[in-house]
Amino acid sequence: MQKKAICPKYPFRSMIEYDLFGNPQSLSMREVLQKTILATRKDTPVAILGEFSTGKSWLAHKIHHLSKFTNDIYYELDCIKMHPDQIRNELLGRMQHNHDGGHITHNAFNYVNHGTLFVKSFNALSTELQHHLVHLVEHFTTTTIFNARQDPVNVRVIVSVDYKAYEGKKSDIQALLEQINPIYISQPPLRKRREDIPMLVNSFLEELSQRYNRQQIPHVHPSVLYSFLLYDWPGNLRQLQNTLEYALIISNEAEIKSEHLPPVFKNQAGSHYSRSLVYNEDSFLRAEKMLCQKVLNKNGSLRKTALELGINYSTLKKIIK
Repeated sequence: MQKKAICPKYPFRSMIEYDLFGNPQSLSMREVLQKTILATRKDTPVAILGEFSTGKSWLAHKIHHLSKFTNDIYYELDCIKMHPDQIRNELLGRMQHNHDGGHITHNAFNYVNHGTLFVKSFNALSTELQHHLVHLVEHFTTTTIFNARQDPVNVRVIVSVDYKAYEGKKSDIQALLEQINPIYISQPPLRKRREDIPMLVNSFLEELSQRYNRQQIPHVHPSVLYSFLLYDWPGNLRQLQNTLEYALIISNEAEIKSEHLPPVFKNQAGSHYSRSLVYNEDSFLRAEKMLCQKVLNKNGSLRKTALELGINYSTLKKIIK
């Protein structure tokens, strides 16, 4: 029976295509683009580092899609959502009886041979399984706990590591990963790529409008976009998606305004929402200037632009000088 790729369902296709293969404005995503292209041209293992919900799974799937393994199986092991016993069986092997009364042993490497194995949240694995996975990748064999025979396999392995856990156990996980000499790709959090927020917003809204059968994609008021640039996005891409979905659900208007946003955006003194906290960040300054210049080009008036963005006239003059 022919194997079929087991791929997670990512509803926001246009968003990830923009991120990696469009024209990202942020320097951090341009670096990701370069390393992603390098990864697609090699069989080397890949380690994707990043915070929660920065798009590590999307990136892993995209690497598979653009590599020589694209027509073969893509298999994801989610080390947080899957039961520990199931993960153990996938990596150490499980015994199955065949029709002749004998038995055969399988692990994920048997199943994914000539394809891509994505181990999501490698840091969530037990130390035993982390070492076993690294051993399998090092030797490209399918040794299981039931069968010591080492059958060669050809599997592209991609692992993701959450930054908080990586920092907490940095020496152990880093030392393990260095044994397989992976290509490291650091997926930046949204607050480090604020220049990309307007395009991400457009991509999310396009897909959400289709999901909710909206005949017209809503326009986002400039003041809302400016508030998005100010916000620190602790929940990264998932929070941006949820924020726009919230606005789309509670409003049937053609334009998303500040009153359509979740409560956190209505408290400008909040810990994640203040220009005083981000005014010296390069990513914010570039994003702020790009947005202000775009709105100014449309309006042709500094005062009207400042009013639309919800900022002081004097502040706007300093931004665009």
